[in-house]
Amino acid sequence: MLFIFGAASIFTWLYWFNIYEVKIVSSSDSLKVNGNKSVKIFSVPLNSFGKKIPLRNVDTKYEILSGENLVSILKTREGVLLVTPKSDSGTVVIRILPEMGLFPTDIKIKIYE
Repeated sequence: MLFIFGAASIFTWLYWFNIYEVKIVSSSDSLKVNGNKSVKIFSVPLNSFGKKIPLRNVDTKYEILSGENLVSILKTREGVLLVTPKSDSGTVVIRILPEMGLFPTDIKIKIYE
């Protein structure tokens, strides 16, 4: 009985709660200059089944590569970024590097009139 409980616990930790991949999610890829909308960017830790891991978060670093003067950035909570447009149109490139990710991900947001 103890062996079965131990094996089930190890299986649960290795395959259900262990981070295998990090998915970057963006709510939109474009913004209107005078609109009230904002783009929400966040990272989702995935387990071996490709599902979101319960009770776990991933620390994420964000860096604006171009178009810094076109948007205002608000970091709401750990790993979540809100991007709102200012008054000019153009393209913003944001590099996202999750703590558990192998490579950075670049997201382009087009801002139009």
